[in-house]
Amino acid sequence: MYCYFDMDEPHFGFHLSYLESGKIEDCVTHIVRSGSMVQAPKGYHPTVSSPGSVNAYLWILVSFTPKSRRYDLAVPDPAYIP
Repeated sequence: MYCYFDMDEPHFGFHLSYLESGKIEDCVTHIVRSGSMVQAPKGYHPTVSSPGSVNAYLWILVSFTPKSRRYDLAVPDPAYIP
């Protein structure tokens, strides 16, 4: 979960979320401002500010159930290993 803050108007940024891990054609782009919250369910999830802006966010890991909570997050994505 990404929580964006300190991005006063007219400043904004972009957040990309993959819907399927490793498939660039299956990603969505969100415009983010102060107060925006974005879930990043799979794959990589880059974020970038617009020119002249600061991209300020709090990033937290959440799980819906104790069973899905994992701490071994350093699992390489085979789609991005050369």
